Amino acid sequence: MQHIAIFSVGAAAIAGSLLLGWLWQMASAGAVPAWLKRIHENEGRGPGAGDHL
Repeated sequence: MQHIAIFSVGAAAIAGSLLLGWLWQMASAGAVPAWLKRIHENEGRGPGAGDHL
């Protein structure tokens, strides 16, 4: 049964990298969703930034 776990981990890694690649493409195209923009803008504003999530 170990090969099933390895396969699912590999599938999750592939899906994650595909999702990251898609998000990167959308960001470089300037079509970033508003919530993603808000998360990036709230980074580095000190403690409490992002509490609304």
